[in-house]
Amino acid sequence: MCRPLLLFVSFSAWQAPLVEYQLNQNISDQSRATTLSGLGLIGSVISIALNPCIGALGDRGLTYTGFGLGLALLLIGLLIPLIVPAVNRTIK
Repeated sequence: MCRPLLLFVSFSAWQAPLVEYQLNQNISDQSRATTLSGLGLIGSVISIALNPCIGALGDRGLTYTGFGLGLALLLIGLLIPLIVPAVNRTIK
């Protein structure tokens, strides 16, 4: 019972520094605060829109919630290549 929670917390603990590193590498110093503030605002707006949907799924049961969230993650994974432009990188 405790293992999934431990894995989730561990994943979150090492994921955040990696994401922050990539953001800091790709955002110029002059616009970093504004960009990070905008990203925080976008995340909050998305949470406000999605939390009632997740709550409605939770009211139906955990099976529906898990299936709905899994389907949403798969859809996001399929749409990311269409949204984010491809970056050509050469291996040094």
